[in-house]
Amino acid sequence: MYVGWTMPFKVNRPLTQLERDQALPRAGLPLARPEQRGALVNMNSTYLDWIDRRFLYRGTMNTFLATLLILSMMPVLVLLNSMIFDLRGDEQYWWVLLFMMIPIYIMLWHVMRFIICGEYFSYVHWPIRFNRRTQMVHVFRHSGADGTLSVPWGQVYFHVGTGGKQHPNSIYIRGHILDGDIVKDTFALGHDVHKNEMRALLEMWEFIRCYMEEGPEAAGPGLSVFLCAGQLEAC
Repeated sequence: MYVGWTMPFKVNRPLTQLERDQALPRAGLPLARPEQRGALVNMNSTYLDWIDRRFLYRGTMNTFLATLLILSMMPVLVLLNSMIFDLRGDEQYWWVLLFMMIPIYIMLWHVMRFIICGEYFSYVHWPIRFNRRTQMVHVFRHSGADGTLSVPWGQVYFHVGTGGKQHPNSIYIRGHILDGDIVKDTFALGHDVHKNEMRALLEMWEFIRCYMEEGPEAAGPGLSVFLCAGQLEAC
């Protein structure tokens, strides 16, 4: 689940045989009917924005860590309260207590800054944009310099990725940037699905493939909600 998130993708390595065997085709007979399955953020005749793989999990780990941090601090607060009432008559102990609390506050500040700024007050979507007109793929990573990976559609090697040893039954769409057979960069997109639900993954891939290779109309029934909302522009 957290491969490519808390555990970075491995790069500067050869393409594995499994990755070769699970390549997602760009042409030929369709593997499934195109469906966006709730992974589509925005779409028009020029581009579509697709969710990143972390979308459903974003905030879950930080909420858990924040709760764990609060619970772990309760014994410390009880101890400090006891010290205050036991030593309040001696001024030097107030200074000792102050210096004891400084490292705790510094630790809390760094942890809470990571939790609050990292996700709670951050972007809702970190989309992967597929531009049909320019045939480019743009992967948003951060708002700073070089924060967006941009690569031609035809140069991305898409295949079925797995959740690694921790979650071997979890699969998703993964894209590699290759230099020959060497993986130089990697990104993931869309929802994770169970390996027994391969058709759901193939439906999402077919939606993207049809849009980029054949145009918006080829994406089929998955466009109905956007057509009704008037978000699909005329080509």
